[in-house]
Amino acid sequence: LATEEHEGMYKALPTPARMYGSVLKGECPLSIVEGRSWFSRLVNEKHPESPVLENQERPEEKVIEVSEVWFQYEKGADPVLRDLSLSVRKGEICSILGGNGAGKTTLIKCMAGIYKPEIGTVTYDEEGLYSNPTIKEKIGYVSDNNEYIGRYTIKKMLQVYETYFSGFDKDKFEKLNQEFKLELGAKIESLSKGQKMRLGFMLEVAKKPEYLLLDEPTSGLDPVAKKIFLERLVEEVEKENIGVLISSHNLNDLEKLCDTITILDKGRVV
Repeated sequence: LATEEHEGMYKALPTPARMYGSVLKGECPLSIVEGRSWFSRLVNEKHPESPVLENQERPEEKVIEVSEVWFQYEKGADPVLRDLSLSVRKGEICSILGGNGAGKTTLIKCMAGIYKPEIGTVTYDEEGLYSNPTIKEKIGYVSDNNEYIGRYTIKKMLQVYETYFSGFDKDKFEKLNQEFKLELGAKIESLSKGQKMRLGFMLEVAKKPEYLLLDEPTSGLDPVAKKIFLERLVEEVEKENIGVLISSHNLNDLEKLCDTITILDKGRVV
């Protein structure tokens, strides 16, 4: 693939697969976790005197833990989430896949601290999420329906984020916008769904979160914007070691990107 004829396809591959393309040894890794494992084996073969342990425990591993969560919108109504458990580790891209009504958005809102489960817990690095502003500052959340103040311009919204988030990195936002190309003077109410999704992604990534929750992030994106989005997402995981959870109903967008895929059906893990 690393030829002029297939250059575009080669560049679209995950970084571990592109690294493999220069070595062509062993089985080609298609995710970040597979890439770590493949790289460890490669190093061990070349330097057996100081091996890299493929499955060694990483000290103080940070993780989101969703444990036995139940949620319903009204008393007496059918539960939307049913005894649901999953985890997301730093440095991984994980996805939840399911059709409409499977519970994906509700789960992400529980993980973002918007909803509180009736039963079960959501913890970040073994700390409770609710009534814990320190933990919430570590979370970036991009909704499927990003509702900002419509009369504000993008520039004004950028100033709001700079004011309320102490770690906000304006330079990172501007660098991302060199590719996403949103006009800072445009009013948010004039933006399309895809443009709002791009704005939400740039604002939340520029907060420099430890965990990023993305609800249907590729919906409304044209093919070029989707390619840029996926490339920048993988880049953030590799450079900043953030943990990412993505919801989607489209397996094609996720199968080569994610380290794990969890399938939901009627609020349960399948």
